[in-house]
Amino acid sequence: MPSPRANLAFALILAALLALLPRPGLRFVTYFHGPASFLLTPVQQPAHMLAVWLAGTERLANAAGAPTDVARLEANLQEARLELLQSRGEADNLRTLVRDLSRGMELNPTLSVKQITAPVIGFGSDLSGGLISVRAGKQEGVDTNAVVVVKGVYLVGRVQKVDERTCSVLPITDPAFARMFKSQKFSGVIMLDDQRRGPAWQLESIEDGKLIGKVWETKASDAAAGAAGERPTILPDMLVRLADDKWPASAQMLVIGRIERVEPIANDRLVVTIRPLQDIAHVSEVMIRVADTAPATPAAAANTDKGGKSKP
Repeated sequence: MPSPRANLAFALILAALLALLPRPGLRFVTYFHGPASFLLTPVQQPAHMLAVWLAGTERLANAAGAPTDVARLEANLQEARLELLQSRGEADNLRTLVRDLSRGMELNPTLSVKQITAPVIGFGSDLSGGLISVRAGKQEGVDTNAVVVVKGVYLVGRVQKVDERTCSVLPITDPAFARMFKSQKFSGVIMLDDQRRGPAWQLESIEDGKLIGKVWETKASDAAAGAAGERPTILPDMLVRLADDKWPASAQMLVIGRIERVEPIANDRLVVTIRPLQDIAHVSEVMIRVADTAPATPAAAANTDKGGKSKP
């Protein structure tokens, strides 16, 4: 039996001899075309389809791995849209804060206070109530019963305990807040619009972080009713501000919240539920309002005589 090397050598010699033959002498090779095509045709089509599929897969892989310029432009456009929406939201928040601060100053123009900004470092066991720990204390000028706000206008609560570097704040949403006044009521005023004051509101209880109290007629509300003597209509979403002489001047006309529900009771009275505008569970920074006791500037002192009167 001839070896593989002998067969290979024989094939090479035969190929060389066939290459030397003239063209007419190679006509006999065409007789092998039919049998060869018969053997190769069944696998030709599947092989072609496999090659096409592999080429398409490679193109898809390249497209996924390397995004086109259009895809990059779309991604950049989407990012720019998100940044624009974020900037608009921040601008709206600033406009709202400036408006609220301006209204507070207009309602209490003689107020002079200093606001100490401090981060919240801890909450009670219940985020809707419980003492709030704040990183500001005696060293910053904080004292007991100081008023605590958010964004300068929204009432949060009062300082209950002060240490050197920290203090504890009792929020107005805590049920204990209603009990701390005992026989004295925590009072506010319902705003009929940005400037007009309506009837008084007094706290009775706190449920689920919402303040519930009765509405009482006052001289201010009678004046607001007009010459016809009509009682003002109390509606949901009206703003309620603090108006309580038991609180310091720095707290007057701060925002307590908005009316969520109005319910009539006996003797033609109303019970109003107020929802604070600031969620205590999501407050990360507060402001502690203290009396502004800054000394007079040299220029002001120079224009003041010994009796405390301004020089002409």
